[in-house]
Amino acid sequence: MKFLRNLFKRQIETDLEFLIARAEKCGLPRSDVGNARELLNVFEYGVSFDTIATQLYEYDITIDQELFHLALNIQSQLEIAEDE
Repeated sequence: MKFLRNLFKRQIETDLEFLIARAEKCGLPRSDVGNARELLNVFEYGVSFDTIATQLYEYDITIDQELFHLALNIQSQLEIAEDE
């Protein structure tokens, strides 16, 4: 069980780091990118994801299909309901 938990942890961290990098390339301000990375570094995966998703929406930043599908994948991994 510990192996599976560690495997999940590595995958979600990798995916979130990629999401953060992609969001930065799309124009998310450095302060928000920094906040999301800090949260990721202290294992606050859901809050890190929420920071990115919320700020992309708040700044009305256009994203591409790859970023959208990555976000959906992370949402699924974190078991976040669609309506959240």
